[in-house]
Amino acid sequence: MKNINKIKCHSKLDLESSTLAVSQQQQQRPAWKILKRVQDDGLICYNNNGFTLIELLVVVLIIGILAAVALPQYQKAVEKSKGAQALTLLKSIYQAAKAYQMANGEWPTTLDELSLDIPWTGHDDWYQSSGAYKTPLSNGEWSLQLIKGSSTGNGVSIGRISGPYQGAAFEIYHVRPDDVQTDIIFCAEGATRAYVQHKFGKSKGAYCKQLFHSTAIPTFNVGVDYFVFGG
Repeated sequence: MKNINKIKCHSKLDLESSTLAVSQQQQQRPAWKILKRVQDDGLICYNNNGFTLIELLVVVLIIGILAAVALPQYQKAVEKSKGAQALTLLKSIYQAAKAYQMANGEWPTTLDELSLDIPWTGHDDWYQSSGAYKTPLSNGEWSLQLIKGSSTGNGVSIGRISGPYQGAAFEIYHVRPDDVQTDIIFCAEGATRAYVQHKFGKSKGAYCKQLFHSTAIPTFNVGVDYFVFGG
């Protein structure tokens, strides 16, 4: 057998007598050496080859490149999942608000008036205004608010108040009766207006357009970029 890979082989009959010698050799090897035991054609072989420093550096480099490519995509997937959950909650709040309006003849003033139990205890605003946006409830990541009597009608909003996409939000409006469409879902990115408490720190469309494939529209609220949500 050729000794190209520096493999030491012992017959099975000599295995017991060489066990002590092999054990002593293992103790003298560096910790990063790999001892491989291969059995073939009646021989038991030990491969003394180990990884070189260059090989280890190449492996580390490859892992670093893969992590650099995969991590941003993973973060986007996580944020998209959180946004989808927030939008589902917002739709439930909106339906409860519409039910309240049908029963009482007016849009609710506080979220506590709704039939849903919202276990959020914070009161951080996404959008702070003495006019349309009312009674926030927050959980550290999102802020829920009622929109009462704005230029586009009554509605509800849920805004991101922390994380890499803070300042982004979803809003659902029940527009005025003289409009053809009654329910419109918007994706919003808070920009420069003083009322926006958590401004959007990324480029325009990074949340609404890239993550949720919505389409930008001429803004009706200076300092907030609105997109028609198509989901």
